[in-house]
Amino acid sequence: MSSGVQIREFELEDYEVVEEIWRITDLYNTRDNKGRYEKIWRKNKDLFLIAEKDKWIIGSVYGVFPYMWFSLPTFSIGYIGHLAIHPDAQGLGVGSKLIDEICKRLRNRGKTRVFLFASPSEGRREDLYRFYRERHGFKNISDLFFKRL
Repeated sequence: MSSGVQIREFELEDYEVVEEIWRITDLYNTRDNKGRYEKIWRKNKDLFLIAEKDKWIIGSVYGVFPYMWFSLPTFSIGYIGHLAIHPDAQGLGVGSKLIDEICKRLRNRGKTRVFLFASPSEGRREDLYRFYRERHGFKNISDLFFKRL
């Protein structure tokens, strides 16, 4: 399925292509900008990942160690953001490859749980929920997904 797909770490030169994938997959929002993601990348370069096939960037995901606006200990919690796969590469296992790799890297950093938000368009909701719940063992409360690593 995802044969020939390579996972590598993000480089700043990738930003424009990655942003375009976020835009066409409805993940882009007004807070997204190169400066913001450069800060994320500089703090955890090994947690901002790219999927590519034949030198073509087809997906991305990043992981961070979040601060919480409510008072829960966050030392063992990781956050997964902007898992996005170019529409021409969806359904080929690329998202699974990225989610497995980012979870492995977060676990190697001592994280025991991860969470993410998913707010898909209505037409993709069931596919996305099935992807996280059935294929990757996440539980959810509405659009908040979480998993023990």
